[in-house]
Amino acid sequence: MFKFSINNNIKFYRKKVNRDLQNIKNRIGGLVLFFILFILSACQTIDLGYDWINSTQEVKGKIILPQGSKLDVNSFTVFSNIENSPVQGEEYGLSKDGKFTGLYVSNPNDEVVLMGFQYPGNPTNEINSTQQP
Repeated sequence: MFKFSINNNIKFYRKKVNRDLQNIKNRIGGLVLFFILFILSACQTIDLGYDWINSTQEVKGKIILPQGSKLDVNSFTVFSNIENSPVQGEEYGLSKDGKFTGLYVSNPNDEVVLMGFQYPGNPTNEINSTQQP
């Protein structure tokens, strides 16, 4: 009788452990499935109607310094995100990538002296000391 009781207890605990292990496996499987679905849903592509990778635009503009400035504007260089251009006659022309980009004007010592922001619908491509957003 004592043997029978121990065997029943062992069988009971074995079943309980097996049920617990199966619950753990189900939960882990559910979490793995959730993460796979989450990652796959985050990887879908969104068409913005604009080719950001293969789009370059030519930008021409003017550098305007404050009145009385002693800096030589023709010694400056304008940088976009893909190209740089020397300033000639207070004007520059260069290529840029994408719709929105920062433009940086540097002096011959490679110090940034002016910054501008180029965006679609920009009425002018002026870079000046009173640049408005």
